[in-house]
This record gives sequence, structure tokens and C-alpha cells, in this order.
Amino acid sequence: QVLPKISQVLKIQQDPTKKTFSSLADFISDREILLLLDNFEHVMDAAFQLNKLLGSCPNLKILVTSRIVLNINGEYEYPVPQLPLPQRDKYHSIKELQAIPSVQLLVTRARAIKPTFELTNKNKRAIIEICIKLDGLPLALELAAARIKIFSPEALNKRLSFNFDLLSSNSENTPDRHKTLRNAIDWSYSLLSVEEQTLFRRLSVFSGGCNIEAAQDVCFRDYLDNLDIIDSLSGLVNKSLLQQEEQYDGEPRFFMLETIKAFGQEKLKLSLEEDLIMQRYIAFFLSLLEEAKQNLTGPEQGNWLDLLELELDNIRSILTWAEGRSDVEMGLKVTVAVWRFWTIRSMVREGAQWMSRLLSLAKEQSETKLHCRALNAYGMMFSLTNNISDSFQVFNDSLRIARKLDYREGLAEVLNHLGWVYHFDCQFDLSEQYSNEAMQIQKELGNQRGISVSYNNLAVVAAFRGQMKSSFDLYNKSKSIRKEIGDIRGYAYSLINQAWIEIFMGKYFKSNQNTSLGIEILSKLSDTQLLAWAKTVRALNLFHMGKLKASKNLALEAQPLWEKSGTHTGLLRAKVIYLLCRLREYDFSGLKRELADLMENSGRVAKVLIFDIRYAMALLSLYKKDEEQAYEYSRENLRHILTVGSHIYTCDNLELISYLSLRKKNSKTALKLYSTASILRNKLQMPIPQVLQSFHHDLNRQLVSHFDTVTYDTLWKQGQALDARSCMRLLR
Repeated sequence: QVLPKISQVLKIQQDPTKKTFSSLADFISDREILLLLDNFEHVMDAAFQLNKLLGSCPNLKILVTSRIVLNINGEYEYPVPQLPLPQRDKYHSIKELQAIPSVQLLVTRARAIKPTFELTNKNKRAIIEICIKLDGLPLALELAAARIKIFSPEALNKRLSFNFDLLSSNSENTPDRHKTLRNAIDWSYSLLSVEEQTLFRRLSVFSGGCNIEAAQDVCFRDYLDNLDIIDSLSGLVNKSLLQQEEQYDGEPRFFMLETIKAFGQEKLKLSLEEDLIMQRYIAFFLSLLEEAKQNLTGPEQGNWLDLLELELDNIRSILTWAEGRSDVEMGLKVTVAVWRFWTIRSMVREGAQWMSRLLSLAKEQSETKLHCRALNAYGMMFSLTNNISDSFQVFNDSLRIARKLDYREGLAEVLNHLGWVYHFDCQFDLSEQYSNEAMQIQKELGNQRGISVSYNNLAVVAAFRGQMKSSFDLYNKSKSIRKEIGDIRGYAYSLINQAWIEIFMGKYFKSNQNTSLGIEILSKLSDTQLLAWAKTVRALNLFHMGKLKASKNLALEAQPLWEKSGTHTGLLRAKVIYLLCRLREYDFSGLKRELADLMENSGRVAKVLIFDIRYAMALLSLYKKDEEQAYEYSRENLRHILTVGSHIYTCDNLELISYLSLRKKNSKTALKLYSTASILRNKLQMPIPQVLQSFHHDLNRQLVSHFDTVTYDTLWKQGQALDARSCMRLLR
């Protein structure tokens, strides 16, 4: 039918002695002619005739539109992409939206049907969702626009998931296959072989696509002997029912547009094999996620993180399935496998929400190893996004189950996590106790990574106790183990933690080197959380060096990273550094309120940050000439520091109280306190930060001017004989 139709359009007089092909080829001969053939997919048998015609007519060009590739010599394929889409998670102004082709088409067609229709701030969110749900497909958008006459964009969007019959047209000028979205897709589906139809609907089970391995395991298991997987997938791609792109590792990945997938899932349900395919789908990904869990702390963790991000929609699909059927065991297996991925890739809020809902479905008496590990993972995510103190109950539930079941691996893990979170609450003795117990069990189990975590926890405790050399050495042990086992992220984390300690030890250049190396490693892992920590440490380093502008800018850079990662404690750290910089620059605007807010939040999120905040409040009071208030803040800070044993802050506070005592005319007390702070700095190996050098120079000059040499030396020696608690008694 194709060649006679071409002859008819070209008005060729048919020679009865010649075949149609010969007449057509003779007519075209060496003429320069362009033939346009539309919707060729329903006459694919004629493709070989076109191939022959092209071979006979050297100057002939044919432009063909088809949902199926013709596979003839000299064919150049130009896929027609869907229209560019707005971004769901980005703010778009009305002007920006009007320039996006998918939105343009929807709005233009809607106005043609309803002239009063306008794109507004009220309906733009619904318009964005409609365009995204319909994949930017022109036909789907035109059919949706037709419904704007009855439904508002908001109402249409609510009804759109996925109601194929809603997207239809009654236009007399529209071919039947284009009158509904279902007809349009069904037209392509009807052109598939029975085997291709089976594979197509099975592939619709994937969310966000799949690689060849997944497709073979889930969809091709019945056909391995008589169907080639590559040819079958390529065939569906050539027929425009499957899309193909390149993964991060260069491997092909196959996916369906949402409109096509919804149609495929509809067909899958009608086929009565949905449960079978879903079981295979879940089994494949549970196996994959278990393997991922084992590799997220090893040498290949970067590749596994990228793979999990690629499979994120499939992970969400399985969790939705599990939650919908109250299959807590399946859901918890998934969350336990991927919680670390969620934390690293800034999805901790989402992960915590999944775990919260699944755990709420579990029986109250559920005391299994899986439940123990799930509570432990949930505790870590909960501690990052919520109240640290409230997370203790979650961890203690996990701890109770681990002890009851004598589950050594789970026990060691939860003890390490408790050892970590208790330091935020200034409970350093408990932190040390749990970390040491975890260390002992991890050594029994031969778990090198677990041992490195225990060393890290003990290093943190030592740091806050002011034991800088001990802390640095413990971090070094943790770093060495992590390097040996190939825990790239852990190695970078240890580097940054050492950089943090090096600041207090006055090793600013070395600290900068370590953060630079850490940032280089973490950037490759797309680890927002630890990148935020690295920038925060570098901002602190710059602050200690007295480079306030640079420190302030870096602290500001770190804040959105902390917010993205969902980590409240880190966000507060960055804000404290930023406000300390502003204090030193004498920028007091709104500072009192901001410090008060930080004080309230730190009491809820991380009490360990209170000392820096109260110190800043004392400085602000001093700068505003309220020396009595500054004295009270400093005195209260020192009392609190001594109560919890957080001596990393002792020297700074003693020196500030020394200055304030001098202002109060208590020069002897001031000198003794300053002397005590001086010897304590030497003992703790915490030299005076560069940012405080001028303050110390001025304070020392004033103290010297108040006494003769003999009196000064006597009081200095008396101060060196005191400890911090004795100094506190001087202030009563």
C-alpha cells in the first residue's frame, strides 16, 4: 500500500507493463526529492521497499516519523524527546515558568479552550506537577489542557494519578488513536509480539529504571533459553516504549516514562502475574541491598553509594509496598541496609520517617535481631534530626534487646552509637564507658571497623576533657585502621577530626592540610554531611588564626550543607562560629537574640555546645559595657565546665574571668586565675589562639602594671599551684 500511495501523491501515470516499484524508481531516478512519510509504524512491512527505493534513487531523501525504528541501510535515527520540564524542588517565578516549553504548551492549549485561564502563583505548583507527571509529552499535555475547561489545575492534578480516561479529546479532527492517552499508548502496545508485551508489562514493575542484570533476573527468567535479553530490550527501545540512558559506570540503564509505566502496570495487573513479578523484584533488591550494606564501609563504597542513589526510586517502591501490606520485616530489612546511605547522601529525614512508620507497625513485643538493628539505625538518624536526649530511649531499647538475645554484633554496634551520642549530652563518663565496652566486644569479634569507631568515640571524649595529645593519638589509631580496611569515608572523617584537634594545639597549617585532603575525598563521595563538617572545622581554624572574614564566610557556606544533611548539631556549630566572628568584628546587630536562640536549641540538641554560646554571651555583655553580666556568664560557664569535666573550654573562660576580675579591682585574683590558665594551657598543650593574642598581650600588660616584681612572682606561683576547681572557690 505504501508505494502505490507515494505514486498517487506524485501523480505518476502507472505503466501497466511495469510493476509499481519500477514506475516509481524510473520517475524519481536521479531527481532530488524529499518524501515525508508519517506514522510509519503501522506499515513496517514496507520498510524493505523503501530500502530498495533508496538504493535505486541516489538523490532521494525520505523523512519518516515512526514509533518503531525501520532498521534499513542509511537510516539516521533522531529521537524526539519530551518537552523540557520545570524542576519540582526548585522555586520558579511565573516568568521562568512561561519560558519552559512543557508549561508553554499546557498553558497555550488551556487558553485556547478557556480564554480566561492564567498561570498564577496560586496554580503554578499544580501546573508544574501536571507537566512532570505527564513527562512533558505533547499529546498528554494537550489532552490535559482540554480538561482545564472543567477542572482547575489543582483539581486536575489530584485526579491525574493515573486516570487515563480523564485525558481524552472529543475533537472530530483527532485520530482515534490520539483521542485518549490510553489509545495512544495502546496503539504502540498492539504492535508488539506476545513475548514483547509480556516483557513490557513486567518491566513496568521498576521505579526509576533498571540495569540489564535486574531486568534479566526479574523479567526474563522464563525466556532465558529462547529470547536474547539485549535484543528484547533494544526492541522495546526501538519501539519507543522503553528509554535508555548511560549509568554512572557506563552500563546501559532502561526506564519508562511515567505515563508509559502506568499503562504497563495496568496491563501487569490484568495479566494476573503481578504478585509473581513483585516477589522477584523484591527478592532481587533485597539481595542487592544486603550486598550494599556490606560494602558501604569498604573500598568500593563510592560506587555502592552511587548505585543506591540510582536505585532510590526502587527502594522507595519496595518500602511503600511493605508499609502498605504491614510487612514490617521486609521494610526493616531495607532500612537497616540503607540507613548509612541515607545519612551520607542527605536523606536522613526521609530515612527516619520510613523507620518511624515501620517501627510503629511492629508488635510491641518484637524482640528480634532485625528489630534491634533497626532501632539502632533509627536512633542514629533520630539523634541527627531531633532531640539528642530523646534518642537515648531508642538506643536503650536496642541495647536491651541485644543483651537479652546475647546478640554480640548488635550489642557492640549500639554501644558504639551510645558512646557517640552521650558526648553531645556532656555525659563523658558514660560515653567512655560504653565505647570501652564496645571496643572489647569488637576485638572479640575481630571487627576492625567497629574498633576504629570506638577509638573515634574515645578521642572525642579525650578532646572535650582537654586531653589533646591523647585525643590526637586515638584519632590516629582510628584513621590507621580505616585506611587499612579501605573505609575511605571513615579515613576522611578521621583526618578532619584530627584537623579539629590540631586547631586547639595551634597547628593551623597542618589542620588546613588535613581538611583539604578530607574535602577532596568527600567530594568524590558526594557526602554532604562530612563536607559540612570539614568546612566547619576549617572555619574554626580560620577563626583561631584571626582571619574573621574568611572564617565567617566559610561558616555561612557550611550552614546550608548542614541543613541539607538534616544534622542539627552541625548546623549549631557553624552558627556559633559565625556569631563569634561577628562578635570579634563588633557587629552586634540582633546578636543577643540569635545567641539566646542558639542557647535554647543547644540545650535540646547538643548540650556540649552551650559553653561556646555562653562564652559568646559573656563577650557580648563585655563589649556592651555590662561587665557584671559578663562576669556572671563566665562564672556560670566555668562552674558548668568543671561539673561535666569539659576542660577544652577551661582556659578561655579562666582568662576571661581574669580580665573581668581585674576590671572589678580584684587584681590579685585576676593574676592567680591568669597564672592557673597559663600552666593549664601548657599541661593540655593548648597554646593561646592567634585571635586572642592581642587580648592576652593587653591583659598581661595590665597585670604587670599592678604589682611590683616580687608580688607579681609570688601571686603567679600561687596561681600555678591552683587547679581549676580551686579557682572556682576564689570566685565565690
